[in-house]
Amino acid sequence: MSLKTRALINVASSWGGLGVNIVVGFFVYPFILHHLGDDASGLWTLIYSLTGYYGILDFGIRSSLIRYVSKFRATGDKDELARLINTSLFTYTFVGLFLLILTTLGGFYVSRIFHIPASFLSDARILFLMVGYAMALDFPLGMSGGVLEGLQRFDLINWTNITSTTVSSVTTPPSRQGGSMVYDSTDGYVVLFGGKGTNGPLSDTWTFHLGAWSNISSTAGTAPPAPNVE
Repeated sequence: MSLKTRALINVASSWGGLGVNIVVGFFVYPFILHHLGDDASGLWTLIYSLTGYYGILDFGIRSSLIRYVSKFRATGDKDELARLINTSLFTYTFVGLFLLILTTLGGFYVSRIFHIPASFLSDARILFLMVGYAMALDFPLGMSGGVLEGLQRFDLINWTNITSTTVSSVTTPPSRQGGSMVYDSTDGYVVLFGGKGTNGPLSDTWTFHLGAWSNISSTAGTAPPAPNVE
């Protein structure tokens, strides 16, 4: 593929990804705000803003990874390229483990540091753990994005982001109130059941694991009656 064609594909996919993010953000957040209310939406924003500081621990590794992947590919130095990737993966794995520990400890104190309503204390702790763990795992697992950028394969990155953004916006539990949520520490799953939706009681069951929701209602047998939420 010629350099001109590659550049056109990269630019087109970048604009496509930006467009999808704008559309999803334009429609999804007002939906969340309307159905969750001010307090719950504020909690959501607080947790994501707090865990966003995890990105400081990147220490510029990703930028260096992009630069030297491109350099070693151009010079054909496969040994140095392999050493670079292995070192980056080891470093990111260490950072991810550190953040897993930090998130676990922080989950016990997040409700004490911020003035969170009593009715949201449990939800705040669970949400912080979910988002924090996802951010921690993103360090080693997301390293492939830096490698692809160094290889000038922005099209693969952008199409992956478009797909994940689109899928995550539609494969999530419908908004509800009064649902039951527990954390399975053995298997590392958050389980959500029931509640009251916009059209009445819900009897669905969802699990959250590795940053993704899964509807297991159809595989979990006969669902129990929906809880009576007033």
